Amino acid sequence: MFEIREKEQLVPGIFQMVISASRVARKTLPGQFIILRIDESGERMPLTIKDSDAKAGTVSIVFQVAGKTTAQLSTLNVGDAILDLVGPLGNPTELPEGEAKVVCIGGGVGTACIYPQVKELARRGCDVTVIIGAREKQLALSALRLRQLTSHFNRRFVGNSPLSIFTIIDTMFSTENPKLWEWARACDMSQRIFDTWCNSFVGRVESEVRTKKLAVYLWTYLNELWAINSHYYEFIDHFYDVAKSMELPRETTDQYNRFVMEYNAFVQNFRDGISELREVAKTGIDPPSVKLAQELVPVRQVDS
Repeated sequence: MFEIREKEQLVPGIFQMVISASRVARKTLPGQFIILRIDESGERMPLTIKDSDAKAGTVSIVFQVAGKTTAQLSTLNVGDAILDLVGPLGNPTELPEGEAKVVCIGGGVGTACIYPQVKELARRGCDVTVIIGAREKQLALSALRLRQLTSHFNRRFVGNSPLSIFTIIDTMFSTENPKLWEWARACDMSQRIFDTWCNSFVGRVESEVRTKKLAVYLWTYLNELWAINSHYYEFIDHFYDVAKSMELPRETTDQYNRFVMEYNAFVQNFRDGISELREVAKTGIDPPSVKLAQELVPVRQVDS
């Protein structure tokens, strides 16, 4: 286990942690990274080593909340522990010696990645110039966060994803209830319209990113993402109302509850994003209006 010694929120959605990892700290070189796993059910996530202290036996990381694992990592506090941490991995950055003149350029979260190189270059006696992109920093970070929220929602909860509420609703066809079949068919037709809307939305967001106009239309896209999520929640709520009072295959219940766990992590991230964007995007959206899904605890469960 690897204990978290320090935690700091640098800006909304971006965190720095100092973690006990003495063996890694003794061997780390600039440009290397670690892979960590929060718990036994967690995924393995690579993160650049921002700094290391061999004497204290610690490594520092900086990460941005952009999905389930980073959202879970952001909830850990000082004194909590990470299950696995492997490193240092990767080839260290090749750096010049002596009186070389070096320019290091970074921006946003990437600023943390160049810190160990700058530190080592200074130790070697190089003449180092650091350029940090900070123009309209908050607006740029807000646009990035909206893009990440949009991408995550579309990737995990739309289309044929096993965590799509429409995929879960389709399991109703395995029940012996013709009325539920009719409802599932109606939802299937709605899904086609919904998927088209989401794909169009993602395409427009990515187009604005390419043309560097997303920050300009931040208010419009934030409100549309809220509208998409609100319509999506109606299907979640309807499924929950139907399912909580009937027998369901155990696989369906487990699949839905896995969906709830990841969807609610997204909702919390979206709420945090709205709070962050309220001043920047001048939105009137209230964070609690993005509703959490309810876990399903049926009266009875049957094996399919």
